[in-house]
Amino acid sequence: MGEVPDASQMDSLAGHATEHLLGTSIPAFARQLDSLAVLPGDSHGLTVSMHATGVNARYLGRLASCCSAMHSIEACEVEMVARTCKHVLLRNLRQCVADEARRRRDEGGLPGRGSREGLRLAAARSHYERLRARCRAVCVDFFNLCLGESDDSALFWQEVVVPSVYSKFAYRLRGQGQGQGAGGAGAGVVGSPLGLGV
Repeated sequence: MGEVPDASQMDSLAGHATEHLLGTSIPAFARQLDSLAVLPGDSHGLTVSMHATGVNARYLGRLASCCSAMHSIEACEVEMVARTCKHVLLRNLRQCVADEARRRRDEGGLPGRGSREGLRLAAARSHYERLRARCRAVCVDFFNLCLGESDDSALFWQEVVVPSVYSKFAYRLRGQGQGQGAGGAGAGVVGSPLGLGV
């Protein structure tokens, strides 16, 4: 067995690795995306390409900031928005399940083991159908907010999606007045409240 390195040595190695990632690996990958040397066809392809070069998806904001070609910036922005929306939807669904479980508990839960099996099965089926309907409604409402053009949708993007992308990726989406990347303020493709082609 080898000698265990001390904490300061490990901190130094981690610091050098981070410097290399941020200063060399991410800018090099951005140049490959810009020049079409790497051509991910979809979100999965972008993520696989990033991982193949040692870049974690949490650095999408840094990657977008290093890109200069609009197709590269948009690919990164779409991926950041998609990951953020997925996170918000899953959080909403978890809350829906927790609320339904709390409601069921407050109503006395399912009939006990001593109850007739048919009654217990009917109660479980009823609970499942109620939960399924609530989760379906959460999904429909969520997609209406994401893809709609209502005031509620604009507010959702302004107060949930944009701040969440910034919080998660340290990146300000283009079209938000403080554009980062080649597009600047107001740039983007029509298709969502942000002007992103999502």
